Amino acid sequence: VTEESFERMTGYKWDEIAGTFNLYHPQDVENVRQHEAQTVRGQPVSGEYRILTKNGEMRWLDVHRYVQWDEHKNRVIRFYGASQDITERKKNEAELRASEARFHALFEQNHDGVLIIGLDGLVREANQRIADMLDYTQAEILQGQGREFFAANYESEHSFARLLDREH
Repeated sequence: VTEESFERMTGYKWDEIAGTFNLYHPQDVENVRQHEAQTVRGQPVSGEYRILTKNGEMRWLDVHRYVQWDEHKNRVIRFYGASQDITERKKNEAELRASEARFHALFEQNHDGVLIIGLDGLVREANQRIADMLDYTQAEILQGQGREFFAANYESEHSFARLLDREH
């Protein structure tokens, strides 16, 4: 990390914040302290931390640290570090988790029986309603039980496979 990139990322000049943990989100400070202690002992360390920029914005950083160790003097002689702003990735991951939670809530609370079937014809998910309708547990359906349901609703498992093939 150069002083220029540090200032661009945080809004701080290096000498405004160096030697303190004020840059880090309070909930991440202990983890940062532990990682820095490991680095000083010569261990490479990586971590994801929240920082608070000079303008008060919270950003996520993926930080990698390692040192050059002098075996003769038994001490660190140079620190190396790289950091990447991963704020957008973290936002996208949070949005994806929220979307998946909404989907699963709708899936499980649906009054209709719902199966999610992969292109290979295997059941990937089954809601409780379909399990009740077929008189199997969800786990049994996921293990392949209840396939006779497909045979009753399609001419054969082969025609079901043809139906899947047409969707490609």
